[in-house]
Amino acid sequence: MNTIRKMWKDYRFHRLANRDSRQLRMHSDLELEDIGISRYNIDHVTHSKCGWCERWGSVGDGKGL
Repeated sequence: MNTIRKMWKDYRFHRLANRDSRQLRMHSDLELEDIGISRYNIDHVTHSKCGWCERWGSVGDGKGL
């Protein structure tokens, strides 16, 4: 049962990270630079602690279910 809970928690985090990625992509390059990230590493920044991505070997690519 704990495995299912962990997977659900990881999946919820993944969905929130995807939402954050979409929101960050709406900003200009200058705005992203002001907060210290560049456009090419948005997914890496938002998914860096994503257990779902780690589980399926796709850390930072924003892909998954």
